[in-house]
Amino acid sequence: VVEDIDTYYGKRHVLQGVSLKIMKNE
Repeated sequence: VVEDIDTYYGKRHVLQGVSLKIMKNE
């Protein structure tokens, strides 16, 4: 279960980082 949670939050963090990069580029 812990591994699943780590993967879930890891993906969330990556998506947030990508969205921030897009906003900065715009």
